[in-house]
Amino acid sequence: MKPGTKYPDFEKADLIIKIDGKPVILELPKEVPIAALFSGDFICLDFRVTEEPTVVIWFQEESERFSPVIQAVAQNISEFILMLK
Repeated sequence: MKPGTKYPDFEKADLIIKIDGKPVILELPKEVPIAALFSGDFICLDFRVTEEPTVVIWFQEESERFSPVIQAVAQNISEFILMLK
């Protein structure tokens, strides 16, 4: 952890640098949470493979920093929404 920073994990992974003293994000996470589950896990859009994300569950307690444990739920957001009906 770097003293005086709000983003220690991202800076440690070289995902945030400072330009003119302001943080600049170099890369966004590839799994974007869209909903929280009762167990503390998250439903996420996973952009790691294609531009159209798959829908996954991110198991928070089993995951390590920058190494998520995920399980696919649907091939795309449309398929996921149809599952909810």
